[in-house]
Amino acid sequence: MWSETTDSFKQRRLKESRARYPRGPSRDVMRKRNGLFLSEFRARSSFNLLREASSARSLILSAVFQLERQSQVSEQGPHEKRLLNALLASYNTLERPVANESEPLEVRFGLTLQQIIDVDEKNQLLITNIWLSLEWNDYNLRWNDSEYGGVKDLRITPNKLWKPDVLMYNSADEGFDGTYQTNVVVRSNGSCLYVPPGIFKSTCKIDITWFPFDDQHCDMKFGSWTYDGNQLDLVLKDEAGGDLSDFITNGEWYLIGMPGKKNTITYACCPEP
Repeated sequence: MWSETTDSFKQRRLKESRARYPRGPSRDVMRKRNGLFLSEFRARSSFNLLREASSARSLILSAVFQLERQSQVSEQGPHEKRLLNALLASYNTLERPVANESEPLEVRFGLTLQQIIDVDEKNQLLITNIWLSLEWNDYNLRWNDSEYGGVKDLRITPNKLWKPDVLMYNSADEGFDGTYQTNVVVRSNGSCLYVPPGIFKSTCKIDITWFPFDDQHCDMKFGSWTYDGNQLDLVLKDEAGGDLSDFITNGEWYLIGMPGKKNTITYACCPEP
């Protein structure tokens, strides 16, 4: 492949220019050439400046947006702080939040099945991705929103509140509880919503007699670990069972259904249900 050096290129262009303009190019031609060059340079510079200006403008708009959002939040910031101090100053996380201790606290329970991750036939395990949903009313977390700048709800970390100790009874997880501790959404009427997601590993008795055309029935048993039925009443949100609206289908297993029911069991150790 032919190539030439920078010096040889300059010399060749110089010879071509002298052959075209024996006395050298006129000032008009030079001005015209320089003008084209300058106009092109100015156009590119203007484009770059426009790009820089547009970038700066977008950054300014973003900064103003952030400041506006911060200013909006700051209007309710002092009220939220005052409200949190008022609610949590004498709050006891060990106290079951009821007006009458002789009445059970109703906890509405539901779950959303996101995915069946694995069915381990050898170890008799079912691994699923599930979002739990727990709703109850906390008698000690009620306020008049008009007295606190219109603050209608709060997000509070669960270790600062009482929450039902609902666990999967047939868990095979190393840590037993496979949920992620999310914030509790508390509203001014005392209602609390707790939706912890988690990867659940549960025991499942698997029968492979008709493999690979087998049907398996796996139970997931949830309940309070320490409260009995006279203290905590666990009710299903939906009598039809779990929510499958966001379920991701499995390539190996076809999900027939996910019904749910409430079982009340009295153990030999304790008279309470």
